[in-house]
Amino acid sequence: MVLKKVFEPGPITEYRVIGSIVVYMILANLWSVIYQFVYEHIPSAFQITMPAFESNTLQANFLYFSYITITTTGYGDIFPLHPVARSLVQIEAIIGVLYPVILIGRLVSDANENTSKKRKSNNNDI
Repeated sequence: MVLKKVFEPGPITEYRVIGSIVVYMILANLWSVIYQFVYEHIPSAFQITMPAFESNTLQANFLYFSYITITTTGYGDIFPLHPVARSLVQIEAIIGVLYPVILIGRLVSDANENTSKKRKSNNNDI
C-alpha cells in the first residue's frame, strides 16, 4: 500500500519521500527473513563470521546482511555459498540498485509534470 502511494501521480511531498524510504527498509527486512529461512532449511547456505557479542542473533546478522546487500556495500563477513542463496542475494542487489533509480525517475517526472502544469496555468492567467 505504501509503495502504491509512493508511485502514484501527484505532487512530491515529504510523506512520499518518507514513504519511499520506508518501502526500501521494508524490502530489506523482508529479504532478511527470506535469508534466515534459507539458512535454516538449506545446510551451509551461508557462511557467517559471528562476532563475539551476546546480542548477536541470526535475525540480527541477516538483517545486517540484507542492508549491506540492498545498498550493495558488501563487507564480506557473511556470504552466500549455496546457489539458491547466491541467486537471492543477486536479486536483492539488483532491486537495491533499481528501486532508487526508478523512484528518482518517477519523482523527477512528477516534478517536471507539476512544473509544466503550473506554467500553463500561469500563462492562461495572463
